[in-house]
Amino acid sequence: MNQSLAEAKDLIDGLGLDQQIIAFLQKMNNGKATVTDLDENVLRWLRDESLDRRVKLSFVGGSRRG
Repeated sequence: MNQSLAEAKDLIDGLGLDQQIIAFLQKMNNGKATVTDLDENVLRWLRDESLDRRVKLSFVGGSRRG
């Protein structure tokens, strides 16, 4: 398993992604990404890679209407 993790890290490192994008992708993978994670750098990368229409947002939890 450690070898698989090392190979995955090498693959990610080889993509040349900056830390903000890697953090965003990790949060997306864990279902924890929020709108606040979409900074200009991440948004630009999503657009440049034509991924902007493949990311979907949704509400979590109950309604906060008063």
